Amino acid sequence: GGRSGSLSEGGALQFEPSIPEAEKVRQWWSKGGSTESLTALSVDNAVGGGGSRRNLKNVDLTAVRQLSDKVLEQAEIVSVVCRLALVQLQKKGETQPLYYMACMEEVEGNQGRKNTCNKRVDSSGYCPVHGQVHKTAPRFNLRCRFADFGDNAWLTTFHEAAQAVVSLTAEQAKEIESGEGGREALDAAIAARYFSQPLQLTLRAKLDSYNGESRTNVTCIDAAPAKCREHGRAMLKEIREELLV
Repeated sequence: GGRSGSLSEGGALQFEPSIPEAEKVRQWWSKGGSTESLTALSVDNAVGGGGSRRNLKNVDLTAVRQLSDKVLEQAEIVSVVCRLALVQLQKKGETQPLYYMACMEEVEGNQGRKNTCNKRVDSSGYCPVHGQVHKTAPRFNLRCRFADFGDNAWLTTFHEAAQAVVSLTAEQAKEIESGEGGREALDAAIAARYFSQPLQLTLRAKLDSYNGESRTNVTCIDAAPAKCREHGRAMLKEIREELLV
């Protein structure tokens, strides 16, 4: 069947235009593109790639700030799409450590599963759980500032998430810092990631106690490149909902 369409008063309709975009469409059509199943942009879909992200509440960084000001009865996990703006490389003129050496000895986990200790090991190789150890590995613990369209926020970013955010493993970071360029080379490698790509972060907000005072702490526990198509669909859904209010 045919398709109906409309044209604005100032528009123009051209048949078989000689432009690269039109040639791509013709090639797609000749290769069977007309028989492919298409998904409309307006199709409802949850943001995020992993199963752990699909049903999360999607918020912006302004909402994250508001969340950190609340006193929560139970932990909340939310998702936000933003970009890495800064990593705290120095504090009050002093170089900040970006990773620590962790104990890699096995410990008994839930349901009999083996986990690694991951406790911080001091410069002499001493672990508070296993004593003197020989199996260690670097683990990131970064303080990152993320930015979206309307706000920014500082978030503690743990090992797995930090590796995705800066596109470096902790082992690679240690190798760079141990090389000829030293810490300056590592700082440059991390700075090269600022605003480089949209990220989808999974954040956990929970009540912690500091010096006898309770306050909500928001941390980044997972990160991955944002799926722009799915994020676009989610934004279209929000726009439609706002228009109906």
